Order: sequence, then structure tokens, then C-alpha cells
Amino acid sequence: AHFDGSGKDDNPVVTVGGYIGTDTACRRLEREWDTAIDGKGPFHLTAFGTPYCKLGSGSWKPQQRIDFLKRLSSFLIKLQINLVSFSVDTKEYNSFIAKSLLSDVYGPAYSFCAQSVFSLCEYYIEKAHLQDSDVAYVFETGDRQHELSRSFQEYQKKNTRLSDKRSLSFLPKRTTLLQPTDLISGKIQEVLLRAFDGLHCLDNGMDMTPVINFERYYCGDGTSAALLSSKLPFSFVMNRKFFARADHDIGHAFKSNPSLLDQRMKQKLNQGKRTRNTKA
Repeated sequence: AHFDGSGKDDNPVVTVGGYIGTDTACRRLEREWDTAIDGKGPFHLTAFGTPYCKLGSGSWKPQQRIDFLKRLSSFLIKLQINLVSFSVDTKEYNSFIAKSLLSDVYGPAYSFCAQSVFSLCEYYIEKAHLQDSDVAYVFETGDRQHELSRSFQEYQKKNTRLSDKRSLSFLPKRTTLLQPTDLISGKIQEVLLRAFDGLHCLDNGMDMTPVINFERYYCGDGTSAALLSSKLPFSFVMNRKFFARADHDIGHAFKSNPSLLDQRMKQKLNQGKRTRNTKA
């Protein structure tokens, strides 16, 4: 399971997206992606079509760029791979954080999405009756590693029988299997930004809004549909009701086991000291 983020905390929307698939499917994806990139990567969606793209796409004709993105998407669609993502309206999330007593636990929007997408993967694994499978979670190096590692360790403590069946790694952007996550999170982010511009709100009153609900905001060149149309059972926007429920559930967990909250706050304080020391 590989993931990447799209959008900054000052953007209207933040997305963490990626995919989960069998080892065989991921190995095949790696081979096909490397062949398409032809040693000129890594692939960056934000640079694609600009003079800064290492693939040389800045000089390509528009249809050539469209065809290339559709080709990359086809690798994911034809394999046994499921796209997984969580996104938030940052204004709504920040409003929630401002009122929550557990704001230090959640972190910024990216951290909340990344921790939530981990839980969504475990839900998928459970529904697929694959709990006893070995699962490797991979994020990009530097992406709020301390917060994700902390959540991962807590999950292992609560699920000791799976402690030797789950791993968490942070690898550089050039890692081949991380590059598709840039495409996935980026294309979902593009759709949701267009939806936000048109609607000024992504909340449908439910806990979560499926990304497929925003299909009318797919890009007109067909690149959104090529990637997203048939692969989105686990891609959502988290809404106010989701935040409130998460706050209740996590608060209950800490109330039942106060030592967990103590550990979290100590880690938060220690992380702050490391930051200050580094700046000094």
C-alpha cells in the first residue's frame, strides 16, 4: 500500500491518496511504469506538461500528453489494485481542530488524512478477509513521519497478533511504486478543487462523500475518467460528521486508556524540542 499527499494546508482541499494491491500486481506495475518512464523520471503530475518535466512533456503536443496520462492510468486499472484516498475541506478541518481538545493528536490536515487512510486500508483488508496477510505501508520520506509512525505503533499495540504482519516505511519520491500515488492523489485533488470552486463546499451532510459523486467535475480531456471512474470504492471526502465521530471515538479510547494520551503528549513535546534544537 503506497500513498502520497496533494495540496498544502493553505489550499482549499488536501488529499492523501494511493493504492493497495497484491505483491504480484505491484511488481508488474513497477515493471510497466519503469518502461513508460524510460529512466527519465521521477514522474511529477504538477510538472507534467511544463518545461520542468524530466520526461520532456513540455514539448509534447496536447494529445500526446493526454495519451501518456491515460497509459499510466491503464497500468492501475487493469491490475488487481484498489485506489484508496481521503480528502478534507481544509477550512472545515481547521474549524474542527480549533474546537477539539485533541488537536495535538490529529495534527494538520495531511496527518489526519494519512492516519485515516491507514484505517481505511485496514477496513478494506478486513472486508477482503486478508487480515493475516503481510502488508507493507509506504509513504514518502519526510511526510509527517513522527505522527504516522506513532499511529502505526499504537495500532500494533492494540492488534498484537498482526504486529509481525504489518510494516511502515518512508521512501524517496524516486521510488517507482510511489510515483503512481502522485498521479492518483493529484488527479483526485484536481477534481475536488474544481468541485470546490463550483460548489464552495464538499460536505453532503453525511459522514463522508464518495469522490465518485463529483464525477461531473472530471477533466474534459478524459484523463480523470481514465483513472478514477471504475476504481473508487475506497475514495472519500471526510465531512463534519466524520470529524465529530472521530473525536468521540478517539476521546473514548484515551479515556479508557489514559496512558495512551500521556504517551502522545510526551511525543508531541519531544518532537517540539527536536525542532527547536535543529533550528538552533
